[in-house]
Amino acid sequence: MYNISENISSRINIFKAICIIFVLYIHSGNAVNIGTNTVNSTFLLNDIKLCTSRIIAAMAVPGFFFISSILLYRKIFNYKANTIKKIKTIVIPFILVNTFWICLFWIAQKIPATSAFFVNENNTMANWHCINWINAFLGIPSGVPLVYPLWFLRNLFLLNLLSPIFLYLSKFPKIFILSILSIWLFLYSLGDFSERTITSFCFWGLGLYITSQNLNLNFFDSFLKPLLISWIVLITLSFFSWEITYLYPIKRLCTLIGVFSVFALTKYINHIGLGLFLLKLSPYSMGIYLFHEMNLTFLQKFCLKFLPTHEAFLILEYFILPFFVCTICVFFCKMMKSFFPKTYSFITGGR
Repeated sequence: MYNISENISSRINIFKAICIIFVLYIHSGNAVNIGTNTVNSTFLLNDIKLCTSRIIAAMAVPGFFFISSILLYRKIFNYKANTIKKIKTIVIPFILVNTFWICLFWIAQKIPATSAFFVNENNTMANWHCINWINAFLGIPSGVPLVYPLWFLRNLFLLNLLSPIFLYLSKFPKIFILSILSIWLFLYSLGDFSERTITSFCFWGLGLYITSQNLNLNFFDSFLKPLLISWIVLITLSFFSWEITYLYPIKRLCTLIGVFSVFALTKYINHIGLGLFLLKLSPYSMGIYLFHEMNLTFLQKFCLKFLPTHEAFLILEYFILPFFVCTICVFFCKMMKSFFPKTYSFITGGR
């Protein structure tokens, strides 16, 4: 059994809260348009989004896979019982949230007042064929379902189904960790689906390696300074080499070091006011993950349509909207939890 102390448990919760905030910034960095208008209209804004959303925040989802793996493999588990549990905590939220937004989109596209928000012909459901509906629900073949953050839940459930295979492979620790690092750093992805598969499998395997070798997560604390220096250097290199395809290992290494650096930082964040705030936010990570994306997209489109599109406004919106959406999601989760606790528990899988 892999021991997780109370201190490490608190740091894991802080880490999860940081990751969910970074997820909001990843999605805040996506281009949103209404007709010919787009929030991706200035060089400075694009550079800020690239550095923040695509490079720094890129460690967020890998970080979730890393921690999820540690929490599963920290003790012996029954495969059947775990699968049933994951159907409740992963599959049901995946189906409910995706179905809700697909239905809402279908209705909104039928109403003239709201149909103007759907300018992408690929998202016009009246033109969809069978493959489009499969893709909307499962994210196959595009890599992401209609509510694209849910690809994480899809892959997480798949990894739980494959957990015995990973456990067997971890019995050969040197080959296992070398394979994981080699695949992560050097295996070129052929698209979004393969990139997400590589990400989920590698960081899931990395979390398993930590538990199988009984490596305490305090291990990263001793290397905080070199980790942070390395991360800053890699962020800089990634920024200036972003368009150079064959230098993708730099970006991959940046993400890996980012996961370790952020977790090491939680040692110090845990003892300041920010740590208390993140600990209060952490229990709502699942709710924020499920409910944020469409709300964020709507607010971005609202701002684009009704607020000035001057560069300063766009930059301000980029930094403020994720926190505003986070606040809305937490408020919604608290209301649901207070007045409809069973419904909230069902939607979020009891998380």
